[in-house]
Amino acid sequence: MPGYDNFLSFVNAGIDALLFTQTLCNLMDEEGLGYCYLGTTVYMPQMIDTYYKYKEELEENRHFCEINQKETLAQIFTDIRYTKKDNEAMSAGLLEALKHQGFL
Repeated sequence: MPGYDNFLSFVNAGIDALLFTQTLCNLMDEEGLGYCYLGTTVYMPQMIDTYYKYKEELEENRHFCEINQKETLAQIFTDIRYTKKDNEAMSAGLLEALKHQGFL
């Protein structure tokens, strides 16, 4: 299956990032610090179609795209679920809060 090795590398990198993030959050909890997950990185990968190809081809996901009137899962998650505008607004709000509280 072409691109499958790249897909596995992407999944492994994602798992590594999640484990690192969870560890960081645990350490921050111990220090009484807060944190906030933001999802703007979904707009950055150049090979997003390659990464999602396997998932796109699953019958249940084809149906999910159909009922949401979109061609791809990426369109559902970027156009409907987690819009770029909303993510940018959350990022701006977080930066403003950090500045207001003296962290930046």
